[in-house]
Amino acid sequence: MKDSFVFTLKYKDEAHYSRGREDAALAWIMSLLRVNFQNDIAPVSVHLTHPKPDCSGKYYEFFKSPVHFNSSFCRLALPLPEVDRILPGANEEFAEFGDQAIKKYLLSLDAGDEITQIKKILIDNLPSGNITIEQVAGEFGVNTRTLQRILQKKGTTFLSLLNETRMEIAKKYIQDKYMDLTEIAFLLGFAELSTFSRSFKRWTGKSPIQYRKAA
Repeated sequence: MKDSFVFTLKYKDEAHYSRGREDAALAWIMSLLRVNFQNDIAPVSVHLTHPKPDCSGKYYEFFKSPVHFNSSFCRLALPLPEVDRILPGANEEFAEFGDQAIKKYLLSLDAGDEITQIKKILIDNLPSGNITIEQVAGEFGVNTRTLQRILQKKGTTFLSLLNETRMEIAKKYIQDKYMDLTEIAFLLGFAELSTFSRSFKRWTGKSPIQYRKAA
């Protein structure tokens, strides 16, 4: 899809999900975009995996764009000019907080340590939501088996390091009361706030809201 930013929705937590969940996710994203952009932004196209319903007209009415049913993937394509446009309510100080939090976190680590270097790669790729050991190994300049050996010598694993990095960055983000928890979830690579909340409580014993109140 040339000249467009494509968002593909994939649920990893379950093999089958209801049509309503897919529709609601894309509708929520569009509603959030329209509130933030302060206009009735329309996608280039919408792709849904389920069959065309009898009320398909409602889909066209809401999305204001071509809607394709029975697609292989659930996708939302947005026009690049809109994606690159600065939001009307943008606040540079708030936008910089996340970067500053990460910088402070990285400065607290040993810059020459291999684990720190791997964590930097993880942090750069967290928002993608689909970090693989193969990808990290490639950016680190080694093959997957070598990376596994390095982590084993350091007494950790790829998944443990990924969760540790997410938890540490999450704590930094949550301390900023101006950052929305849903935004934090996406920045950490979680597709849903509920998944992030469960993970955070497993890591710390507290929900994100409880941790924020106690901070």
